[in-house]
Amino acid sequence: MSLRVNSISKRLGNDWILRNVSFSAVSGEIIAVYSDDARSSDSLLRIIAGSERANGGNADPETSPPVLISKQSDAGFDFFGLTIRRSSKRSGSFSPLEAIKNAKDAGILLIDSPFAARFKTERSRIGDQITSVAESGSIVIFSTEDFKDALEYADRVLVILHGELEQDALPQTVYDEPSTVAVAKAVGRHNLIEARRLTSSKNDVPEFVTIEGEHRLFARPTEKAKLGAINKNVTLAIRPEQISISFGASFPEDNLLKASVTAIHPMGPTTRVLLDCSGLVLEALVLRVVGLEIGDECMVGLPPDRIAVLAN
Repeated sequence: MSLRVNSISKRLGNDWILRNVSFSAVSGEIIAVYSDDARSSDSLLRIIAGSERANGGNADPETSPPVLISKQSDAGFDFFGLTIRRSSKRSGSFSPLEAIKNAKDAGILLIDSPFAARFKTERSRIGDQITSVAESGSIVIFSTEDFKDALEYADRVLVILHGELEQDALPQTVYDEPSTVAVAKAVGRHNLIEARRLTSSKNDVPEFVTIEGEHRLFARPTEKAKLGAINKNVTLAIRPEQISISFGASFPEDNLLKASVTAIHPMGPTTRVLLDCSGLVLEALVLRVVGLEIGDECMVGLPPDRIAVLAN
């Protein structure tokens, strides 16, 4: 079983919600569609299912037609032209779990927002059922508005922003190595640092100077196309949990910066710490805070292999 999506474009009014979206899928894959506009993911699934026409491009399933489980209606959940009614045992509640079970033999299963907040009590069961369907050899594609769903249940994620496919990769790869500034902003918290390159594009480890604070930072090895011209600003990115905080000796190769603590926000199992590094504002995420107070001075480390250079 395979699926090829070829340059699908879709316009609603004056808005292009899909522009030349192409990807392929094979038997057993689970693919998440993560978009900044629900219309984009909704239309993509319907076009693949054959229930909506595209303005350009096509979807080419290898054998049997795809099965679509669409968004909840007043009556229940639309499943391939039928409506699965709400359960009378629990008035007002419904889960796509029943529809996914009924579609376990589908060669290609398309699911619209199976992890929506209204289904949170059965989230793990829905995820297990999706995994089971894929393990039987089906292709499963689901849309989501929460990137955590892709991290937990998908083999690949399609990040669609402003109608264009910005990145198609493993969810963890997108999390650690977003392809552009737009993707970094869309998939979770990042420290986005404006900087200018100091070293030649031939250097194995590029060095930059930050615009705010004028700190010199080394970043991970990066392809030349992302480095840009040496006199042009670029954006560096590092996740809050990848920044270390210390008060004593540390590793100088970790881009050590002096900082002062400006805010501490407990968040249950983790704590968000805001830091001022001579004008460069950073956010760190730590498991717990011991002996750290607002106004304290400390050292923060930004490991070069955790700093990505993003395309603008």
